Amino acid sequence: MARFPGILPGLVLGAAILSAAGCGGRADIGSVTGTITLDGQPLVDAVVTFEPGVGGAPSRAITDSRGHYQLRYTREILGAKVGQHVVSVSTFRAANPDAEPPRPVVAERVPPRFNGDTELRADVAAGGNRIDFTLQSTGPVPQPNLADF
Repeated sequence: MARFPGILPGLVLGAAILSAAGCGGRADIGSVTGTITLDGQPLVDAVVTFEPGVGGAPSRAITDSRGHYQLRYTREILGAKVGQHVVSVSTFRAANPDAEPPRPVVAERVPPRFNGDTELRADVAAGGNRIDFTLQSTGPVPQPNLADF
């Protein structure tokens, strides 16, 4: 009756190995949501980037009308690598006259200390993380050199 002796133990062993390896979930990725405000107001349409300190790809999100964001690690995976991150926030968008409809330049509203020269840091833990940022501007915000884009 048993044409393939040993196949059942092999299947059981294979399933155990895949299960132990975390197939279906990523133990090294934590879910990250939060809200960003600038001068007490929700920061709308800002790109939020979490850059891991060691290894892994950055995670990104765009804030909504309430300044809320949810990080995405890849197209299929929400969250960010577990560990310390350097965080940057930016509203600048280069113009794209070839887009349909054409997209104008969007000015930077976030001071450099929160984007190009960021001082923001965050620690992502396994599981769910709520990481809010309350940003304050201190005067005019320099704009990127449009010749660079």
